[in-house]
Amino acid sequence: MSSIRPMARAIATPQRGPHVADLVELEQSLEAAKQLLQKLGHLQGPARQDLLRRLKPEFQAWQEQWDTDDGALEPEEDLSEEEYWDSDGDGQDTKKARRAPPAPTDDYPMVWGQHLPGYAGFNQKAQECLRSLASWRSSTQGHVELLPQQKVVANLVHPRSPVARLLVDHNTGSGKTLCMIRVLDNFFFDARAKIVIFPKDTVVDNFYSSLWEWPSRWRDYCCQLNQAKRQKRYPLEAFGYLREKAALACGHSDWRAVRFERWCLAQSSGLQAMAQRKGLSLHMVIKVEMIATMRQTLEMKRAVRSGAMRQAFVQKYWQSMPGNEDVHPPAAPLRAYRFTSAGGRAAEVVDGFPRACIFKVGFNAREANPYSNKVILLDEAHHLTRPNKLYQQ
Repeated sequence: MSSIRPMARAIATPQRGPHVADLVELEQSLEAAKQLLQKLGHLQGPARQDLLRRLKPEFQAWQEQWDTDDGALEPEEDLSEEEYWDSDGDGQDTKKARRAPPAPTDDYPMVWGQHLPGYAGFNQKAQECLRSLASWRSSTQGHVELLPQQKVVANLVHPRSPVARLLVDHNTGSGKTLCMIRVLDNFFFDARAKIVIFPKDTVVDNFYSSLWEWPSRWRDYCCQLNQAKRQKRYPLEAFGYLREKAALACGHSDWRAVRFERWCLAQSSGLQAMAQRKGLSLHMVIKVEMIATMRQTLEMKRAVRSGAMRQAFVQKYWQSMPGNEDVHPPAAPLRAYRFTSAGGRAAEVVDGFPRACIFKVGFNAREANPYSNKVILLDEAHHLTRPNKLYQQ
């Protein structure tokens, strides 16, 4: 049976668009400042620095208040002609469909039994299970050794564990980001969308950068989809001339050779050469080339349609990966937000559906809660609490 989908419509935000007169006034002010700087002669340098010192904090504050990450609210992309053949998962491909290999297991021990949180004796049982799990480690952890507090979190929050909620209180610098990555890796084959929420954009960028840094199934998947073919015109060793993000990240022509190692984007010679060639800072190149790639890849826009994983995407993925069966696509997308976006328009339900595509995955129209049926990790949760005199007494 064929289905009729409503066309994706863009979301207008007229209340945020400035008036033309305001724009003209802003341009006139900028032009006046430019003309004044030209008149100052030898004082132009100090005056420019003084102007930047005054305006930079004001501009950053303005940007944090008004930039609500509208990129997160893009409508679902239309399917290309070659993808319409199986947009509902029941079409027939002209090529022979390749059966997806079974998802690997991480050999997580079945030690919990019937004990559930909230019942008498669970804390004691949890301590016993953690001792039993002390020797377990996921194969995708690679050669990275977890700290004791990180291992506790990774062992407790797992699809085979009864622990569905956990409050983690760790000191600054104790490795909370790696904790998050290990938990997300545990749920890689979970069909629920993964949503990670941080206080501000800089922490969001740090999270995506850390996904390049530490071994995980998410990094493997991103590398698998961002490999450039060898070309005579652009040899693979010239990292800055190829959109070979995996090689740029690990500094090796074959990312699989260092698959289980810790990578450092700041030490990548390819990224350093690209920054020098483009006249940009290394930080900006990492943000534009690497962080954006990781975000777009894990968001899986073209893989999800109307809140469900498209069978066409899965088949196409395995057809394009002959002989490579050790890197699977995730069962659902992953996206990081900052507080203002996650609690604002991105999660708003309009006409019965959430605005942001990822919130449609597993969405239950009866509950009308965009966060239901999701795997949610919240960083710096104490920022959401406000002191109240009533509770201080």
